[in-house]
Amino acid sequence: MSPDQEPVRPNKDFFRLGTTLGFFILFYIYIWKRIDPALAYQDQEPVFFFGGAFFRECLNQPGGIVKYISAFLSQFYLYPWAGALAVTAVAWLCAQSVLWIIKGLNGSRRVQVIHLVPAILLLMLHSNAKHPLYASAGYLSALLFFNGFIRFAPRKSIFRALLFIILAALLYLLAGGPFLLFSLLCFMLELFRKGPSVFIRLATGLFFLLIAVAIPFFFRETVFMMTLKTAYTALLPLVQNYRPVFAPALLYVFPFLLVPAECLVQKMMESRSPDGKRKPDAS
Repeated sequence: MSPDQEPVRPNKDFFRLGTTLGFFILFYIYIWKRIDPALAYQDQEPVFFFGGAFFRECLNQPGGIVKYISAFLSQFYLYPWAGALAVTAVAWLCAQSVLWIIKGLNGSRRVQVIHLVPAILLLMLHSNAKHPLYASAGYLSALLFFNGFIRFAPRKSIFRALLFIILAALLYLLAGGPFLLFSLLCFMLELFRKGPSVFIRLATGLFFLLIAVAIPFFFRETVFMMTLKTAYTALLPLVQNYRPVFAPALLYVFPFLLVPAECLVQKMMESRSPDGKRKPDAS
């Protein structure tokens, strides 16, 4: 890096931090004063009880842990300022997770506003009083687990597959249907990661998809009693009683497009020298 480029990065980081802070202040005020979580509480009537009986009832379905925690946090909707804080915290963690994903895939990439896309879509979803907090929390869980896979997955495909099985099964129990997003992201990561041959990467990715299809079926037959459709779609925003139009689809499509885009950007940056000129071919 040349000396005249040194001050640029701190300025860009300051811009991102300022933009993020300003956005989430406005996000919080909008949810608190315009949406009013108390109205969402009246519409959804979320139920929560302390004690083992309610907790065990939640565990009788995929995503029970996320639903239990979300039911607890939804009780704060009765106090609009606190309910708005809970929604804002989930949206902020989603934005932060996108930053972590980009850093894990392409640590040298500077991000300004793209990480705010999920938060904008969550704001649209929560503008509807019927949108449950557990649907947003499930999405967040998928992003967090994918971050874990990026950072801790071994290079050898067999060990990557083993880690994927563990994380996918655990996420299914914790968050239900959003584990499908995690599985698709891991599939995309395998296709674009460096190292093994194309055949090995494709075979590993297809194995991930096969496991993702098998997990809900296995748990439905052995642990949970539910329809096959519910086994695959529990806690997904696309199957709620209300019918949001495009925001849930965009919310799930965004990270699915982000992963290959960042992998391609990384390859482009690695093909260039620090001064911006393309590296000469080795001979």
